[in-house]
Amino acid sequence: MADLRLVSDSTNVETFPGVNLGDVKQAMEAVAKRIGEGEWGNVSNGILILETEEGIEQFHWGKLSTAIEAIGLLCLARARLELSMISGVEE
Repeated sequence: MADLRLVSDSTNVETFPGVNLGDVKQAMEAVAKRIGEGEWGNVSNGILILETEEGIEQFHWGKLSTAIEAIGLLCLARARLELSMISGVEE
């Protein structure tokens, strides 16, 4: 996938310094890098949902011992997202 470019004026085109969220691989690598750098401290758990040509794939890593615990975390994440949407404050 090509790099995203920014046009800063009529003569300057620069490579976008952020992550292309449309590129799943690049975005996941950026998250892994941030975890490795300790940006969120000690990460206890991770849950990944992939929509593929074959359907939905799901993974969970960390201290979760059951799929029920992963479902609980997904429910908490959903509630947090809904509250931020209602309040209009993005976190």
